[in-house]
Amino acid sequence: MKNNSVFKCTIGVIGSGKDYFCKEQELTNIKISQEIQEVTWKLLGITPPTDPMEYEKFYEDFKASEWCSPFSAKLISGRFILQQVGDFLKNIDPRYLIKIWNVKVIKTLCQQVAVCCTDTRMPDEVREALDMGAKFVFCNYKSDRYNNTNGHKTEKLAQYITNLGTYKHRHEFTREELEEILVNFEQLNGVVR
Repeated sequence: MKNNSVFKCTIGVIGSGKDYFCKEQELTNIKISQEIQEVTWKLLGITPPTDPMEYEKFYEDFKASEWCSPFSAKLISGRFILQQVGDFLKNIDPRYLIKIWNVKVIKTLCQQVAVCCTDTRMPDEVREALDMGAKFVFCNYKSDRYNNTNGHKTEKLAQYITNLGTYKHRHEFTREELEEILVNFEQLNGVVR
C-alpha cells in the first residue's frame, strides 16, 4: 500500500515557532524527546496530565521551572534536567531515542496520518528523518521565548543554520541544502564521518 501521508520536520532555535508550525499545518507532532520526557517524569515521580492541552502547558511550565540541584546549592531549570536525561540516554545507546521515534513515526504514517517532528536537533536525527522521506522547514519566528544562545549541544545545529543568515522563516530545505549544511556543521565541529 502506498503511503500518501505528509512527513515534515522543523529546525529552529528555542522559541522560533516550530510547534506553532506543526499546529498550524494540523500535523501530528511526534517528538524525539517524548521518550526523554517519559523517563524524566518517572525519575522525578511526576504524573503529568493526560489531556494534550494540559500536558502542553505542564511541559512548558516544567521547562521554565527551577529546581534545587541535589548535588549543589544552585538552582537548575527543568529544561536543563531534560537535557541531562537525554544526554544520559544517548550515552547508553547513541541511537536509542531515534530507534523509538522511528517506530512511532512509521506506525503513524502507515495509518495515513500526517506527521511533524519539531525537535530534530542533531545531524544523525536529521539524516534519519531525511532517509524516512521527511521534508524540512526552517523556523525563525522571534517569539518572546526566542533563544539563540542556549549552550546545550542539542541547540548548536539550529543556531548554526540561524547564524548563517541565508534562510528565511519557513524556508523548505532541499535534501542537498541540508546535506551540505550538515557536512559543513560537522567539519566546523570536528566530527569525522
